[in-house]
Amino acid sequence: MKPYFIWAGVFSLAINVLLLAAPLYMLQVFDRVVTSRSHETLLMLTVAALAALAAMAALDAVRGRLLAAAGLALDRRVGPRVLHGILEASRTPNSAPRAGHGTPSLRDVATLRAFLVGPGVIALFDAP
Repeated sequence: MKPYFIWAGVFSLAINVLLLAAPLYMLQVFDRVVTSRSHETLLMLTVAALAALAAMAALDAVRGRLLAAAGLALDRRVGPRVLHGILEASRTPNSAPRAGHGTPSLRDVATLRAFLVGPGVIALFDAP
């Protein structure tokens, strides 16, 4: 799981740097465009800011897909082990079969996968 989280951290760093595009755009407009009344400067600043915001949106989408792939990889690694453990536990003679015996274990795997795909991990990456 390490490569998924390293790349998600790299994308989060880039996204957080690109978040500065809007404040920098406003500062440059007030500093350069208002004083010089240059339409060309305003156009170039607007194009650069829009490109930065588009790149931020693309990186956010890639980070979401990357974390979804991490959740799927976790489910593929842990899910069969949990299912095998549930089946082995149900075959032992001293354990009485109960309804929904392995359901909490499988639910825990699904909860962990949902956490990796959801906004919780993204908030952790964006916090610093």
